[in-house]
Amino acid sequence: MLRDIKVIWLHKSILSILLLASFIRLIVYFFILPSSYSPLGPDESTYAALALYVSKGLPVQDFPSYGAGLYNSAKTVALSSALLIKLGLQELSAVRVMASIYGLASSLLIVLCYFSYLQLRNYPIQDRDFVFNRKNLILLSLFTFFPSNFLWSTIGLRESASQFWLITTFYFILRLSNLEINTSPHASLILVLGLALSLSLAFGSRPETALVFGLVFLVFCLTLAIVYRKLLPLIAISIGLLAGLTFTTTPEVKKEKSFRAILINVNEISSSPTPKPVEGEESPTPKPVEESKYNISAAQLCTEEGDSVTFKRNRYKCTEVADYKIVDRDTFATVEGYVEATQSFEYKRNQNALNAQSALPVSNCQNLSREIAVLVKCNLTELPFRLLAFLFRPLLFIEQGSTILTFAAIENLAWIVLVPLSIWVSMHNKANNLNRFINWSLISYVLIFASGAALYEGNLGTAFRHKSSILWPIIFLLMIAPKILPKSRRETTSVS
Repeated sequence: MLRDIKVIWLHKSILSILLLASFIRLIVYFFILPSSYSPLGPDESTYAALALYVSKGLPVQDFPSYGAGLYNSAKTVALSSALLIKLGLQELSAVRVMASIYGLASSLLIVLCYFSYLQLRNYPIQDRDFVFNRKNLILLSLFTFFPSNFLWSTIGLRESASQFWLITTFYFILRLSNLEINTSPHASLILVLGLALSLSLAFGSRPETALVFGLVFLVFCLTLAIVYRKLLPLIAISIGLLAGLTFTTTPEVKKEKSFRAILINVNEISSSPTPKPVEGEESPTPKPVEESKYNISAAQLCTEEGDSVTFKRNRYKCTEVADYKIVDRDTFATVEGYVEATQSFEYKRNQNALNAQSALPVSNCQNLSREIAVLVKCNLTELPFRLLAFLFRPLLFIEQGSTILTFAAIENLAWIVLVPLSIWVSMHNKANNLNRFINWSLISYVLIFASGAALYEGNLGTAFRHKSSILWPIIFLLMIAPKILPKSRRETTSVS
C-alpha cells in the first residue's frame, strides 16, 4: 500500500484532484454551510447530537427518541466524531469534518483499488502511472466531485463513512485475491484482519448496505476458494460478517435504579471542639471538598432522590442513577430482524411516504401478509416501477417543486448514462475468469442494493441520498473497462 501511495503522491494529476477537493470543502465549510444543520441533510443534527451524547459518556440507551438503536447502526460515525468533540470541536463541526475525511479518503482508496486490480492483470509497478490515463482521471474527478456524493461527504451524514469502509473492504479483497504462495504469514494475517475489520466498521456506519455487500462478496470469495484455491478471502469476509453483525447488535439490557451518595460536608456534626489557633500562627484553612467524591456505604442509606444522609459524621446528598446491565446479546436476533425487514417492505415504504414532499404511491398488495407467495408476487410486481424511480427519478422538467428535487433531477441526467454504461462494459469485460467474477460481483451488489432500496424507499428524497452507495462500484467498473486499458497490454494471463 505504501508503494502505491507513493505512486499517487508522484502523480501530479491525481494529487491535484485530491488537493482541489480539500480546498473546495474548506470553502464550503467556512463560507457556505450554515452554522445549524443543512436543509439538504437535516439528519446531521441527529448525528451531531448523538456524537455529543457519546463524548459525554452518557448511556446511549437513554438517547432521546432513538435509544441505542441509532448508535449501533452509526457507531463508527458517532465514535470518531465524539473523539473530535473531546479534542475541542463543536458537535456539528465534528460530524462534518469526519464526513469530509471519509470522502477524501474514498477518492484515494478507489485509486488504490485500481492499482490492486492492475496487479491482478500482471501490470508492473512502473506502468501504473501510464495506465492511469486521461479517461481514468476524468472518472476519478467525476467520483470526487459528483454533486450528491460531494455534498453527502461534506455535511455531517454517514454516507461517506459507509462508502469509505466498503471501498476499503473491496481493496483488501483485491489484495488477498492476488496473494502469492510465498507471501509471509505475517503479511497474510494483516490483510485478513484488515478485511475483517473494515467490513465490521462498514456495518457500524450503515448495517444494511454492509450486509448486502458482504453477502454478495461472500459468494465471490467462495468462488475464489473453489476455482483458484484461495481460502483467505473467504475466511476474512466470513469473520467480517460475523464481527459486523455482533458489532451492531443492540443488546438487551436491564435498567436498575440505584443511588449515589455525594459528599457535601465533612464532619459537620462532629462534637469535638474546634482547636483555637496558636498565637503567631495562621488559622487552619479547611481543605476544599471534592463534589465528585461519593461513598458506597452511605448510598445504602438513601431512599429518595435529594435526600441527605449522615454516615460516619459526614453528610452526603443522594442522587439517583441508572445502571444498565446486559442480560442478553443475541446476534441471531439481529439477523432475524433483517429477515423480518424484507418481509415488511410494503409497510416501511408506505410509512416513508407519509408527509413526504416527493412521496411515491403507496401500495396495499401485501396488506401485512407474511406468506412467501404473496411477498414474492407483490414485490416482483412493484419492483420494475420502483427500481426505475430509485435510479432515475425525479426527471428534469417533469418532476419539480423544490430546490432539492431540481438538484436531483439535473444529477439524474448523469445517472441515466452511468448505470446502463456500467452494465454494458461489465458484459464486455471478459479478459479472464477473475475479471468476470469481479465485474459480476460489483454489478450484483449494485442491482441487489438498488432493488432492496427501491422496495424500501417511499419517497424520492431519501432514495436520492441512498443512491450514493452504488456510485463507487459504477465508477470502478468504468475504470477497469477494457477500452480504457492500453491496447498493447490487453492480453493477460489467468491468476494462478
